[in-house]
Amino acid sequence: MQWKLTLPGQVAALRTDLFDATVSEIYEAKGSIARESIRMAIGQLLDYRRHVPVPGAALAVLLPARPSDDLVDLVTSAGMSCVYRQDAGRFHRVGPTTAS
Repeated sequence: MQWKLTLPGQVAALRTDLFDATVSEIYEAKGSIARESIRMAIGQLLDYRRHVPVPGAALAVLLPARPSDDLVDLVTSAGMSCVYRQDAGRFHRVGPTTAS
């Protein structure tokens, strides 16, 4: 599912990449594990959570590969999960309270 968020005074709507309603989690997907992409994802998720009408929604950055340890720490220290592709169709999750 995707949220389309129409904000007062804004012409363009914000659109989340993915919302998993079964666990109330918003995902922001990036095609790169570059620091700039991950920082952008963190900011976007914080912005979306303010407007998604699901109190306490969890946040996750979805990436095509495992980023550096420092970037995994950046995501998890922001209280978000870092989810990345390991191999064909398998993903690994490092959450803010899980071990890598």
